[in-house]
Amino acid sequence: MTDATWSVPPSVRDAVQSLWRRGGQRPDNMFRSPEFVRLKEACIGAYDVGSAFWFTMSLWEILKSLGCPLLIPVDRQELALPEDEAALQLHLALTAQTATVIHLCPLDWAERPPVVSFGDNWVGRLSAEELRSIIDAERLARAFPQVRPNWEDLAQFYWLVVRETVPLDTEPGQRTTPLVYAMNRDLGAITAHEDRFPPAVERALFHVLLAPWEDWSEAIEVDWRGFRIPWVYSVSTDLCVRANPPPLESSLTWTTETFDHYGDVVDVEVPAHYRLADDAEGLPALVNDTAWSQTVLAMESVLFDAPIRHFLVRAFYSSGIDEFMAHLTVFEAALGLHSDFQKPKGDPRAGRSVTRIMSTRVERLLEQVGAGQEYTDLFDLRSAYVHGRQMGPISSDVRVRARRLARRVVVSLIDRALGRVGSPPADRETFLIALCEPW
Repeated sequence: MTDATWSVPPSVRDAVQSLWRRGGQRPDNMFRSPEFVRLKEACIGAYDVGSAFWFTMSLWEILKSLGCPLLIPVDRQELALPEDEAALQLHLALTAQTATVIHLCPLDWAERPPVVSFGDNWVGRLSAEELRSIIDAERLARAFPQVRPNWEDLAQFYWLVVRETVPLDTEPGQRTTPLVYAMNRDLGAITAHEDRFPPAVERALFHVLLAPWEDWSEAIEVDWRGFRIPWVYSVSTDLCVRANPPPLESSLTWTTETFDHYGDVVDVEVPAHYRLADDAEGLPALVNDTAWSQTVLAMESVLFDAPIRHFLVRAFYSSGIDEFMAHLTVFEAALGLHSDFQKPKGDPRAGRSVTRIMSTRVERLLEQVGAGQEYTDLFDLRSAYVHGRQMGPISSDVRVRARRLARRVVVSLIDRALGRVGSPPADRETFLIALCEPW
């Protein structure tokens, strides 16, 4: 027994020992077995676990992660933690105040992007061993003993890794079965500006998307993106949080490449990728600790009270006309005002249509003659789609122009929020109205 194990209440330590040493077949109802009930009662007596009923599910998840011998196949008993270590990990799980959550985001289709780090986030390759360590492969093997990912294949891809520390301020049952605690909520309600992935991932992705990927793409007729993120795999050190099945290499995109191996033709499966220009090597100058701190600071500005981040990232996720519409919505979120439709006399917007007001703001913000007309042309295409007017396909060139202009507007707003151009605005409406004044 280690020194740390002595911190475990004796009742909990003895109950774990009893459960670990129970022989025979797994009982038909594990929840009612004497050893499980004893451990549950010991935990309820030693820790603040909230609802005893829902704590049952939390304890079950913890025992799966620890490799309780009764919960893993007979031929995988080597996965079980030693009973003293299991008791300690159970104790730590029920007394921790915070947890570390790591979000692994595969950069599908990425072609050797430069390694960058910004804050607690990082882009680059991970070895098979690093993946196993981050994901806690041993815990996953205990929870899903029949699923065996190919870590070597997954290690062939690039990753965006996002790390965050979260408070454990809810009871174990709520962390295990959050939906049960929300049963009184309208589960069919639509939440405005709901993120697709965890907010920490969305924020990191927003920062990465401020780089000019559309200028680095060498195949814009296919896609302007330098990568895709088909899913996010999140790992929490909180054992009350239900572990997800491990990621599989088959969920990512592969292609066959042919090589001449000493005179023999060999077909090899490799990750598919978009081609990027050499200019992409400039990514570290745009995505780094300093730039990340500035982006975070700008996001607290009044200029970002609107859901600008949401729509810029949504455009990245979307495809087809939905992508184009999301690009155009970035402009409205960034530069639109409700008062644009109710212009009083003497207001610099008076006598101008909302489209004209918006185009003026784009041109003034970017300080580029012609930028306003480019916005107008893009908005006309958007209107044709919304109102069902006759229109041809939206070309890949137009799609990239929409992405580029939307990104530049957001970057310029960050510059204004940080005071790189003039003083940082104290009021969003006053700032946007002023952009309509004559040059």
